[in-house]
Amino acid sequence: MALFYVHTFREEGKRVLSICCLIAILGIAAYEDITSLKVSNRIICTGWCLGFLSNIFSTDLFTGSINWIKGIIIPICILFLLYIFKMLGAGDIKLISVIGGFFGSVFALKVFVVSIFIGGMWAVIKCVRYGYLYIRIIYFKKYLAEFIRSKKINPYYVRERDGDEIVIPFSAAIFAGYVIVEFIF
Repeated sequence: MALFYVHTFREEGKRVLSICCLIAILGIAAYEDITSLKVSNRIICTGWCLGFLSNIFSTDLFTGSINWIKGIIIPICILFLLYIFKMLGAGDIKLISVIGGFFGSVFALKVFVVSIFIGGMWAVIKCVRYGYLYIRIIYFKKYLAEFIRSKKINPYYVRERDGDEIVIPFSAAIFAGYVIVEFIF
């Protein structure tokens, strides 16, 4: 019986350590995104390495490696389409894959869904506040119509054309999404 409690305590300790590492990575990424509209690859690589270590210490080298690879690759593959349309930045997709590297692709995609809701609400509030909600809705309708008509992929957002006003530092939404999924759902 005592062995069971020691094992459970050890496993729970590993999970808490993983949560703390991930909160630190996501917090730093959110801060960097808010201040510079970018997420550094150093942060992403650090997150991937810590996720790898978390996985191999939680299981074994082979199983941990497989879990880590699947946790990283699946979110990148699924979210890549949003990058092609320039609706999501590469750093944001890689940050979701960091979450997958720690806790698996299903968990990462849950965080992404919650993050999309948070980011969407943030975007609507920002558009209303600055008075360009109607303009963005019209732009989106034209963008979709052009895509359907031409079947050609054009970027939805072009910094030189659209400016930084409409940008949402999505890493902050990812951070909030992770906290909600981890501690509320």
